[in-house]
Amino acid sequence: MNLKSITMVDHVKIKSGFKHALFLHGLFGNPQEFIQVVPDSIGAIGVKIPGHNTAVDRDFPTYCHDLLKFIKKNHFEFIYGYSMGGRILLECLKTEHVNCPVFLESTGPGAVCFGEEIEFNQQIRQLQDKDFASKIANINNRKDFLSEWYENPLFFGHKIQDSQLQHFEGLNLKDLSQAVIEFSSGNQSNIFDEKDFDFSNIHFLFGSEDKKYAAFAKDYAKRGALVHEFHGIGHNIHSNQPEKVKAILKRELEKNLL
Repeated sequence: MNLKSITMVDHVKIKSGFKHALFLHGLFGNPQEFIQVVPDSIGAIGVKIPGHNTAVDRDFPTYCHDLLKFIKKNHFEFIYGYSMGGRILLECLKTEHVNCPVFLESTGPGAVCFGEEIEFNQQIRQLQDKDFASKIANINNRKDFLSEWYENPLFFGHKIQDSQLQHFEGLNLKDLSQAVIEFSSGNQSNIFDEKDFDFSNIHFLFGSEDKKYAAFAKDYAKRGALVHEFHGIGHNIHSNQPEKVKAILKRELEKNLL
C-alpha cells in the first residue's frame, strides 16, 4: 500500500475517480506510520503536521481553516487523526460538520486534564507546553529523549521502531518546538463544552491501558460517538495493533457501500 505524504499546501487536489482516506499523525510522528492500517481497497493521503520537517507558517486557527477547505474540496472515504492530529481535526469540525466518518485515535478534547480530577485552564496548559517545547529545542541526545518519552505509562506496550527513531533524528527541533506551542491543547476549548458539536460520525479509538483516554471515551460515548476499545495497549494503537485498526476501517468502508 502506498501512502502519499503532503504538506497540506492549498493547491493540492486529489484525483477524482479514486477512493482516498486522509490521515494526520501525532507529535514526533509521520504519515508513513499509517501504511499498515490503510484498507487495501483505497488510497491514502497523509498530512505532515507543521513542525515535522515543515515550517510552522500559520497559527492554529488559520491552519485548521485551510485544512477544512482541503477536506471539503476533496471527497474522502474517512478522515483519521492520531493524538495531536486528532485534536487538529476536532478543531476543524468545530466550524463545520463533514459528511464522512471521522476516526480519532487517543485524541483529547482540548484543554482538560484528569490527573487530579480537576480541569486545568487553558493558560496553565499553554505554559506547560511552552516549557515542554523549550526542552525539545534543547535536546542533546535524541535517542535517550525518545526512550524516556515512551517510558511514560501512557504508552503502555509501545516499542520504539528503528524507523521511528530515524525519523525523529531527522526533525528540526526548532520547528518541532514551535509546533508544540502553536498546536497546544491550551489553544483549544474543551470539545465536550461545545453544545452544538455533532458527534454522530465520530469514532473514538482508545487503549485499555491508557487510563486518561479511557476516561475520555466515556464522555465521547455520552455524546453519541462510537467508541472502540483495544485491549492490552496504551496510547499508540495503530503502530502496535495495526490489523485490528485496519479491520475497523474496512468494516466502515463496507458498511458505506451497502
